[in-house]
Amino acid sequence: MALNFYSKQIEKEISLDQLSKLKSAELVILKDELQFAIASMDNSLLEVKKQKEENNEPYDVEWHQRVRRKQKVCEAFLIEIAEQDAIYEIMYKTYFSELLLEKIGMEEYNQLEKDAKIKTEFKLLKLKKSS
Repeated sequence: MALNFYSKQIEKEISLDQLSKLKSAELVILKDELQFAIASMDNSLLEVKKQKEENNEPYDVEWHQRVRRKQKVCEAFLIEIAEQDAIYEIMYKTYFSELLLEKIGMEEYNQLEKDAKIKTEFKLLKLKKSS
C-alpha cells in the first residue's frame, strides 16, 4: 500500500512515489508542512492526555494510535525528502567539480581543495575552543 499525504499548501494528494516529480519549491513547502503537522500532532497528544488526566476521563488509546500512524506517515515523507536532498547535493558537487576542473586544471583544483580543508579544520578547532 502506497503512503499518501494530502498537502493543504500545495492542494493535492501526494504519494511517496511521486516525491521525485515535485518541483523544488513544492518540496520545500511540503517539508515545512510535514514538520508542522508532526509538531501539531505532538501538541494535540500532550494536550488531550493532560486534559483527560485533569478530568479523570479515560484516554482514547485508539485515537492515540491513529495520530501516531499519521505522524509515522509524515516522518516517512520527511525521510524520503532528506534522501532526495542528499542525492541532489552529491550530484551538484560532482558536476560543480567537473566544471571547475575544466576551467582551472587539476593542479589548481587540488590546491583549492587542500586550502579549503585547512580552513575548515581551523574553523572547527576555533569552534571547539569557543564552546
